[in-house]
Amino acid sequence: MSTKVNLHFQTKIDMEFLSQGVHLRLIRLLGTVQLKAPNGWSPEARVIIDTGNPVTIIPYSIWSQADVRILIQGKTKLFGLGSDEAAGLSGQLAEATLVFKDPSTTSPPIKYKAHILDDDSAPFLIGFEDILTSAELVCNYKSHTAWLEI
Repeated sequence: MSTKVNLHFQTKIDMEFLSQGVHLRLIRLLGTVQLKAPNGWSPEARVIIDTGNPVTIIPYSIWSQADVRILIQGKTKLFGLGSDEAAGLSGQLAEATLVFKDPSTTSPPIKYKAHILDDDSAPFLIGFEDILTSAELVCNYKSHTAWLEI
C-alpha cells in the first residue's frame, strides 16, 4: 500500500523583469520533511523538489541535526550550470533517512544519498537519486495539485 503526501507550489513574480514590462513567474514545488535524528526526528524543514538535480542537497544547518552516515571520506564538489571550480558546492556524500509530511499524512521512512554541504550556501533540494526514483511524483501547476506517492 502506498502513501500519498501532498506538495504545494510557491509562485512569485520576478520584480526586476516586471519593472521592464515582462511578467515572469518564479515557480517552485515545495514539500515538508523531517530527517531521522539521534533522538527521533528533526524539526520540520521545507524542501524544494528539484527534478533537474541528480542528487539531494542538504545545507549544514539541517543535516547537522540528523543521523548521517558518510559514504565517501573527503570533500566533494557539485557544479551547476555555469559554475566553475570556485563556485562548486563543497560537502560530502552521505546517507540519511527522511519522511515527507503534509498536515494529515506522514510517509514511510526513505533512505537516500545526499550531498551534505559544509555551509548553508544552497537551499535543501530534493534530487532524483533514491527519492524521486522510488516515488511517483505528480505535478500539475494548472490545477495546483501535486503530490508524492511513496
